[in-house]
Amino acid sequence: MGENVTIRRLVKPTVNELDQIANIKTVTLGVDDSIIRAGTSSDEKLMYEFARSTAAGAAAGAHLYGAFIDHSDRIAGTIAFYGPGVEICGDEVQRSQGFDDFLKNLPSGTLAWWREFLPAYAAVSDATIGFGVKKASWTMNSFGVLPEFRGRGIGRALLEAGEALAREDGIPMIFEAEQKRNIAMYQHFGYSIVGEEHLKGGNGVQDFSLIILRKEFA
Repeated sequence: MGENVTIRRLVKPTVNELDQIANIKTVTLGVDDSIIRAGTSSDEKLMYEFARSTAAGAAAGAHLYGAFIDHSDRIAGTIAFYGPGVEICGDEVQRSQGFDDFLKNLPSGTLAWWREFLPAYAAVSDATIGFGVKKASWTMNSFGVLPEFRGRGIGRALLEAGEALAREDGIPMIFEAEQKRNIAMYQHFGYSIVGEEHLKGGNGVQDFSLIILRKEFA
């Protein structure tokens, strides 16, 4: 890495840190992530609100990390990890950090998509990799590095922060990737493809698939 990078867990992120992480997630995930686009009707303001509320939720109820550059307050990348039994925005603590307010601001059609999508998403995961397997594992979400900092080992360093948690518990890390161009990178990091989910789009987004990846730490 050319820069001096510090991977830091954010338990009580500042306003500036949350703003940076929301921007990173919007820049890196907003264009390619079908769930974000369908769940916000591709509205950039709503994308930002979703990114910020889920980051705040992860800090409060899960594990939110940032990659800080050169001993400054600048964040180049972010990632969130959820322990066994914990799901993104899956409890009152997380939702109270802004996600419930995000839902209240959605157009009725977009809100209806979320209500149909969330149970379908959970059911497909169980059917694809086995009932309760994902819930019993560590999971990853919201992994993004700003384009100007890619290829410098920052993404790997962020990923290793959560892998240390899974290794300590001796249980797998599981997550879904939509963009097939990233699969080879994850396989290089030791992840294996264990399934594929086919999900309905909506709000201008076509139906899409997620590749499920897993790494063992037993």
